[in-house]
Amino acid sequence: MYNTEIPEASNAVLAIILTVGGYYSYYFTAWSEPVKTWFTKKYEISEIPLFLFRKGLGFIFLGVIPGALFLFLLDIEQVKYKIPVLSSYPWILFPLIFFLVIMTSYISARRPEVKSVIPQMRLAAWGTREIAASAAGWAIYLFAYEFILRGLLLFAFVSSYGITAAIIINVALYSAFHLPNGRSETIAAIPFGLILCFVSLSSGSFMTAFLLHYAFAVSTEMFSVHFNEQMRFTIKTETI
Repeated sequence: MYNTEIPEASNAVLAIILTVGGYYSYYFTAWSEPVKTWFTKKYEISEIPLFLFRKGLGFIFLGVIPGALFLFLLDIEQVKYKIPVLSSYPWILFPLIFFLVIMTSYISARRPEVKSVIPQMRLAAWGTREIAASAAGWAIYLFAYEFILRGLLLFAFVSSYGITAAIIINVALYSAFHLPNGRSETIAAIPFGLILCFVSLSSGSFMTAFLLHYAFAVSTEMFSVHFNEQMRFTIKTETI
């Protein structure tokens, strides 16, 4: 049964609890040493199954569980607002932003500190299977990630406290989530978080943020493989 008496401020509080609780539940589970040890012992080459497990777990903690709780605790009309659909949007800007995101990933992938941690699967040879695993894993994970950050959280705070407060809270949390990855990535998350909030609010949907974030993540991984002297692509092309 839906609770139709929850005030707008409570919606924002629920959204931030689900976001923070969901993310850190995922992080401390998926990136724990016992999980890594289990996969290392079970699989001769554990990189792909461990990567897909982590991304699948993120989909559950950041997408399935928060979405189900939001639907259960809030009035369905409120939930429809919190999960926006596409509306009018200056689409002429999207190709430009997309191009800038790809160029940024190209430049950042050349940096030693990026190549030392990206791609997340530390494999020397990258063929069709490895590329497909990377693309699929990032797709399911980032869909849930943007659903909760630029979907539930952002729009719940907009309706409760306005656009400025919503963006500040959103970008602050997004940057904080990158603290384990180091200072550079934590700082870089601020301008990128602002862009993701802008495209989400402009379009009325978290899907635009998902598409940009997904393009950035996958392209950074592929460029990092290309620029890493210890990695190589092994896709063979047949000559006629």
